[in-house]
Amino acid sequence: MAETTQVTKGVNGILASLGARVGSWARRRIVWLLVAPALILVLGYITVPMLFMVRMSFYVRERLEVYQPGTFTIDNYARFADSFLIRTTFDTLWYSAVILTATLLLGYPISYMLTRTRSKWRPLLLAMVIAPFMISVAVSAYGWLTLLSGNGPINWVLKMFPFWPDGVRMANTPLGGLIAMSVTFIPFMVLPLVSSLSSIDRNLEEASTNLGANPVQTFFRVVFPLSLPGLMGGSVLVIIIALTSFVTPRIVGGPGMSMLGVDIYNNTIVYLNWPQGAAVGIVLTVVVVLVFLLLGQTLRSQFLEEERAQQ
Repeated sequence: MAETTQVTKGVNGILASLGARVGSWARRRIVWLLVAPALILVLGYITVPMLFMVRMSFYVRERLEVYQPGTFTIDNYARFADSFLIRTTFDTLWYSAVILTATLLLGYPISYMLTRTRSKWRPLLLAMVIAPFMISVAVSAYGWLTLLSGNGPINWVLKMFPFWPDGVRMANTPLGGLIAMSVTFIPFMVLPLVSSLSSIDRNLEEASTNLGANPVQTFFRVVFPLSLPGLMGGSVLVIIIALTSFVTPRIVGGPGMSMLGVDIYNNTIVYLNWPQGAAVGIVLTVVVVLVFLLLGQTLRSQFLEEERAQQ
């Protein structure tokens, strides 16, 4: 009887182990089946075109043809030793940093107000933040070109003050491009921040006040650290979109606003130099990835430090 019991336990153990392995295999298979459509989409619409672009960046451009298949040259990348492309790369990083700073300084107060207000107009205010997503980038750029022109409404107001009797030239200048891009990209900063600020428990702020902290201390020691995840998401979105922009810089910023995205447009559409445009595109992709990793690591480290301090 004891031997039968031991045999039964052994068989049950084997069956349980086999069942666990089969269940684990089935779960992995289900996971792969669920992930497969996204992998196919990424492979078909991102990886394969990127590989074609890498190959095209080494082609030779002929006078009568956009590119010459089967050729190979590194001259398209060697041109980055030219002062113009070096300056364009640094200008792209500088403009993106300015835009990120401006959207943060303008977007954080808006996000804080939207999450703290009890006004009945809150849904309308939130809709006004989302409204720019419903407008084409080109239409928005031409609208900003009108607003910032010499006879536009902004200069019309500035001319009323004695400091600017002739107004300020903003259209077709880097200043105008920065203004237009900063305001246009604010929703990309506001929406992640609104989501992060809305999830903060208000009892934490009340507890901070009860412990003797003033509103400024409560904000910087409680609210701001807890909103860092939203700040991380908004910063990544803004910096990536700013680095790759070309419509607004070209239309509003004019020829003086040199950015890699504009240079890609000029090479592929204006000069029909696809190999050079592909090379600039690869370099821009590398810059975006490096900035993304650097920004993510910096913000993540700051977030972890704040989390450890709270513990």
